[in-house]
Amino acid sequence: MSIDVEREVERAKNQGSTFLELTQELPHLPQSLKSIRDLQCLSLNGVRLMQVPAWIKHLSMLESLYLNDNLLTSLPEEICELSKLKHLFLTNNKLKSLPANMGKLANLRMLAVSKNQLSELPDSIGCCAKLEAIFAYSNQLTSLPHYIGACSELKTIFANHNQITSVPASLSQLSKLQAIHIEHNPMPLSFINVSDPQQIVKLASSDEENLRRESQRPPPQTQPNA
Repeated sequence: MSIDVEREVERAKNQGSTFLELTQELPHLPQSLKSIRDLQCLSLNGVRLMQVPAWIKHLSMLESLYLNDNLLTSLPEEICELSKLKHLFLTNNKLKSLPANMGKLANLRMLAVSKNQLSELPDSIGCCAKLEAIFAYSNQLTSLPHYIGACSELKTIFANHNQITSVPASLSQLSKLQAIHIEHNPMPLSFINVSDPQQIVKLASSDEENLRRESQRPPPQTQPNA
């Protein structure tokens, strides 16, 4: 483990930091991270991380976890024990599946899993009642979760560039849905059954790019509590 990484972790611990961003190559996470009890945002984008350890569950205050552009092929079920997690970013990895108990993330607002190798999203996502946005474009999805209609706060779905041939009837229950991106799939767009199809087609390209960038951008560094 890099001495610089250990120094960053130790400094964050001593300062009571709520934000930590590591940028050096880091195939495995240092266990010393567990000691930063107040950590709310952890950014590990592009560090060539190969595995998320089960002890991630001990970062119990975590609200935002950025793991974009890494080498992850799976996630531990223990990640679902992060009860305060609001934003989970996993874009551009090698994930083939997500934990079955994703629905335990009751406070999740945004899920970004685009550019992976996912063939499905777990049905338990329907238990994420506060979920507002799903980024899942450029995967191998053949459908959307059966219980997605239970995500009553869902406003945006990016599911374009997949292998989707059908969508669940529960999609029509999403009364707050503002945009669904499902172009470039085998299924004709006319098959989509939503509450107001005239309003839910797709956003302008500029808005789409802004949303995609937002799904990968860590928030500004949070100052440690006094």
